[in-house]
Amino acid sequence: MVPAYFGHLLKHPGSVDPRLTGILEMIPKRRHGELIVDDTKEQSVEGWGLYFEEGWDAHDIMVVLVIATLASLLFLILWSVFMSDVSAASGVAAYIIAVTFPLFGFVVTRAGSR
Repeated sequence: MVPAYFGHLLKHPGSVDPRLTGILEMIPKRRHGELIVDDTKEQSVEGWGLYFEEGWDAHDIMVVLVIATLASLLFLILWSVFMSDVSAASGVAAYIIAVTFPLFGFVVTRAGSR
């Protein structure tokens, strides 16, 4: 099952079809008895569950950076063809890359520190 779909179902539990059992089969379950928590004891109870890791995915970061690179390359080609000025086109395309990469790196590191 696609992780994005699983995340959608967790955020919107009302949209889950009761006949959908594939997700339930993928979730780890406790096999030996019921998980009972005793509030009088300060002992942790061992059980199974899900661990969600928040933050930026490396794949998403690469997609954004590849899109920025392709956009600057497209600008370079179109400006060179229509304006016949390769020098100005390459300057603007280089500026797009020079600003995008550090800016996106800053955004990712700031989001990870919160």
